[in-house]
Amino acid sequence: MYAFRDVNYWPGRKTALLYVMVSLILLLLFYRSLIGSLTMRQSGLDLLRSESLILSKFLYSMPLFLVYYVVLDDRIQKSKYRWVLLLVALLVAIIFKNPFSEGRNAIGPVYLSFLFAFFRNRIKSNLIYLFLLLLILTIAFPVAQAFTHNKTVVISDLFQTLESAIERFDIRRSFTSLDYDSWSETMATIRYVDTFGVTYGRQLYGALLFFVPRSIWPNKPIGSGHLVASEYLMVQHTMWFTNLSNSFPSEGYINFGLIGVVLFALMLAILSKITDEFEKHNDLRLVFAVYTSFHMVFMLRGDLMSSFSYLVGTLIAIYFLPLILANLRLGINRSS
Repeated sequence: MYAFRDVNYWPGRKTALLYVMVSLILLLLFYRSLIGSLTMRQSGLDLLRSESLILSKFLYSMPLFLVYYVVLDDRIQKSKYRWVLLLVALLVAIIFKNPFSEGRNAIGPVYLSFLFAFFRNRIKSNLIYLFLLLLILTIAFPVAQAFTHNKTVVISDLFQTLESAIERFDIRRSFTSLDYDSWSETMATIRYVDTFGVTYGRQLYGALLFFVPRSIWPNKPIGSGHLVASEYLMVQHTMWFTNLSNSFPSEGYINFGLIGVVLFALMLAILSKITDEFEKHNDLRLVFAVYTSFHMVFMLRGDLMSSFSYLVGTLIAIYFLPLILANLRLGINRSS
């Protein structure tokens, strides 16, 4: 991106219109799947995992850009139709990223980044931001969990949906369930390294090359949480499933030992420095900053392979692709 001279960080109306067209095409092609998602039923699509990830994490993330565009574009914010456009953009986002069926690690960064991009110039106090975050993490997320963990929910019977969700809602369980397994998984990773040794970066390059299909790379590493569970916890102890997280420091430890913990801390510091710098601007850099910052909650919990691939897929859709289109248009204008 920095190879462009005088980088243009705002894509303009043509890029926004292109994203509108892509969103309409996706609606036409996958409307049955999207309706199934909204009603909590099966999507009806027979896809491989790689195809499913491309669809859900990249293509379905493209309509999200429209919300950022409406919130950050100066001309739209001065228009009398800004609230109508914002409502339409949000409705489109909800269709593609249903907050009642998607996991919290997927919807959290999306809607929190919407919220903070919208209020960025309206709220000046960090204390208010902190208060909002506490409300969201202690109330909104547990409520969302009551819906997303209720597999019988259907949108056709709203009262039944609410009644079922309320019956299942227990805020104590939200804070004491196995969803918070990062600490214990970190302890298990230390024991794994004591038993088998470090992986010398194998888990890291497996995460960085997440886009390579296993059909091409049969020995592609699995996620670190899955690895520790399958090769240590299920063998040495009584663990019965492999869908486990693995914290960011733990990922550094399983790759390079204590040196890896330091290296991963430095990488996190560099990323934090970039987001701090980007947050000062009112363009695509702000989109990168707020989305990446909220996604770090997921990445810090882990595991690295899934969290990094989800981050990259979404950022390509809402940041890198609009940035490339903006600068290609800038280069064409200069050459002409």
